[in-house]
Amino acid sequence: STHTCIDKNKDSSVPLQLPPTFDSMYHMYQKLSKLVGYISTSAGRGLDPDTVLQSIEAFGQDFGQWLKVAGGEKASLTAAALRRRRPVAREVSAEFGAFVGYSAIRFAAQLRTAQQEPPRRGGGLAGLSFEVDPVHAAVARHLIDAAGLAGAGEVWLGLLQDTVPLLDERGGCQCLAFSFFDQRGTTFHEDLALLQRLALVAAPTMLVADNVNKPGAPEFLWHLSHTHRFATEIWSMGEFASASVEDWQSLSLG
Repeated sequence: STHTCIDKNKDSSVPLQLPPTFDSMYHMYQKLSKLVGYISTSAGRGLDPDTVLQSIEAFGQDFGQWLKVAGGEKASLTAAALRRRRPVAREVSAEFGAFVGYSAIRFAAQLRTAQQEPPRRGGGLAGLSFEVDPVHAAVARHLIDAAGLAGAGEVWLGLLQDTVPLLDERGGCQCLAFSFFDQRGTTFHEDLALLQRLALVAAPTMLVADNVNKPGAPEFLWHLSHTHRFATEIWSMGEFASASVEDWQSLSLG
């Protein structure tokens, strides 16, 4: 909602756009609690990464059409991209926008499996996920732990300008081997610029971005098409649980 803010110094009225209140987010948080409860019913069978992922997918298809995760064809594409540029030694994979932790679980499970396969070169530090919403972060952490992946995946809470610099402390310069952008498409180009300005992007690096067609990330795609560093592929596919809705994922290696 828009409120009127009085600037006492200028003695004028300035429209101030306030962030969503907790009350306005209550309905979404209530739906997330139903997801957690649905997955908890699987505890009798024992929870592992596959069980948690399948439960999230089943909930999204049967009960929560609002639950937009990178499943189906998108999951296959991101898994293939991570195989092409797997973190090694001190390197890190990072997801920007954890939501309920679906992709974080996929990446953490894949990285843990890769660490057990030759050649064993350290396997990277961890699968990191950045999230600004504290409730989303709590749900993601809970489901990552339920999947038995707390040692392979982490969720960092806060604004990117505050949390991304911590990557330099964790892995050092050029530590980011794989990135998955799944936050707000209109900021993808700004977030990539932040990573590059802080010299965190490894060479080579793999950058995967979801939902670049719907809702869209036009400035980000324009930037990728006008830079000599990245070779970019754009894949068209149906949205998870809404196959009739076309979406794109971009894969950039450079």
